[in-house]
Amino acid sequence: MSDQSSQALNHSKSRRKTIRKYSQVIGTKNDGVVFNYQTVEVHGIKIKSAIKLEDILSNKGVAWIFSALIIIYTILVIIRISFETETQIYARQLDILELAFLSVFVVEVLLRFLVYHLVYFKSLWNIFDLIIIAVCLIVIIGSLANSSITNNQAFKLGKVLRIFRLFLMFRKINTFTKYKNKISRKRSSVVNLSSPSEKVIEILTRLSEMEWISYHTALKSEIEWCISMIKEQKIYQTNVRADKEEFRDFVNWAVNAQSEEVEVLTPSKTDAYVKIISLESYGLEIESLLGDLHKWEFDIFRFDKVSDCRSLEVICSHLFSLYNLYQSQLFDNYKFLNFIQAIQNGYHKDNLYHNSIHAADVVQSIYYFLSTCQAIEICQLTDSDIAVCLISAAIHDYDHPGLNNIFLINTTHSLALTYNDKSVLENHHLASSFKLLSEDKHNFLINMQKDDKKKLRYKIISLVLSTDFARHFADMGKFQLKFSNNGVKDDDDCLQVMEMMIHTSDVGNPSRPWKLCYEWAHKVMNEFFAQGDKERDMGLSISNLCDRYSVSIPKAQIGFTELFIEPTFNVLELVLPSVKENLKYIIENKKNWKDMIENNKSN
Repeated sequence: MSDQSSQALNHSKSRRKTIRKYSQVIGTKNDGVVFNYQTVEVHGIKIKSAIKLEDILSNKGVAWIFSALIIIYTILVIIRISFETETQIYARQLDILELAFLSVFVVEVLLRFLVYHLVYFKSLWNIFDLIIIAVCLIVIIGSLANSSITNNQAFKLGKVLRIFRLFLMFRKINTFTKYKNKISRKRSSVVNLSSPSEKVIEILTRLSEMEWISYHTALKSEIEWCISMIKEQKIYQTNVRADKEEFRDFVNWAVNAQSEEVEVLTPSKTDAYVKIISLESYGLEIESLLGDLHKWEFDIFRFDKVSDCRSLEVICSHLFSLYNLYQSQLFDNYKFLNFIQAIQNGYHKDNLYHNSIHAADVVQSIYYFLSTCQAIEICQLTDSDIAVCLISAAIHDYDHPGLNNIFLINTTHSLALTYNDKSVLENHHLASSFKLLSEDKHNFLINMQKDDKKKLRYKIISLVLSTDFARHFADMGKFQLKFSNNGVKDDDDCLQVMEMMIHTSDVGNPSRPWKLCYEWAHKVMNEFFAQGDKERDMGLSISNLCDRYSVSIPKAQIGFTELFIEPTFNVLELVLPSVKENLKYIIENKKNWKDMIENNKSN
């Protein structure tokens, strides 16, 4: 079978499924009505569509025509009732005219019944409309036939009831008035502002106003809920619920929420600083180790020792040369070296985790995604994009104080005041780095065009801000929604993938081989414990995961991995399929942590 024939077959199957679904939605076995111009198969019966009945009946122009006819008909009835004696001479002609109007109304009802079947009569308005039309027909036919029933009191009452068809216009006129006001507002505006979300709301609103939707209150409510979510900008809000009690602290920590103060007994102090596994110095040359830089198993601790604690500087300089960024982006080689050395020196050496080794590790990790996981080819990244990834990774924790955003906010730290409690550290890392870059001896962007420099800065800001863990669930929701059924299509998609890559690189230590995973876990937890000690000394509520007397490192790592790391790699795999290789380390590491817990119990 040719590709074209295969596509046609798939398209045909898709259309059949759509029509079946549509019939289920409106609750009818609508085998006789077709909603497109093509020959399609519904429940095994082939039908050639001539007219799209529903589209015609839903058309605003057709609705206006029927509404105008109702108004004219009602005016005619009012004149005949008010001036019955005067119009008696033209009674037969007026009866025929009324019958013509009523015939049009009957055709409208029949067409709607043909489209919606018995569902049409779920609306009381439609039933009322049908009763009025029936009464009108009886009156006119009786009058034309000169029947004796015309003298009956009930018949005279029926003649008056004809006026009531005007009341059915009110709800239609209300809809048209809204439409007219909307057009008027657009015309009167000096500047018309619109967005894709407004277009989506407009489409959903039109859908909710369709007649068949009004017969299904549950479906209409769901559409209105969708509209409200978009209007309130909650479309990417992720609802997170930790069913396991031990995961609740992680959720609170991730969204920068404070846990409730609970009075607990403090156990006797133990040696919470677990001794870190010592890594032997292999004594290999730097060039030899750089040959493994593309591997997830790359040992950053070993490399940092071999490079005399210059791992960030050496790796960044190597990758800039590898990707020929000095030439393609007109970066000044000498000034970049000054800049990256200043960045490296700006990381606090006394931080157990947020130091220059962590920065170098994130640079190496993002290089792994770019090269081994083929992000460059899959996303069609430019040299500028590669530079953005590497620079962002290098500066993402520059001048980190070893304390998290919660602590800075709770202590009204000067940084929290400067950045209004919003992504405090991330904004500080960016501002400090760009301030350093503004100095002539560090300004390696000096030869770039102004527009190129502006784009580079914009993307670097986006990437570094995405490392704020408070954004984790929201960004995950957006990424999954965007790429579940679609690939990377444009620059915005590329930027979203780059943000997810740096976020994954920043928190991906639990997916490293066990020796590296273990070392990083104790470094980050001991830094957390140091913050908890400060909070305890200051009389503050101890932040989640920061109490050395109640937090178990193995349990904390298992919870963090299951709640955050595994889902993160699963989501990134939507775009970069090769990251599934990282999951094997995640599984192994969880098993090792669980074994440690069991061993501690047995001891």
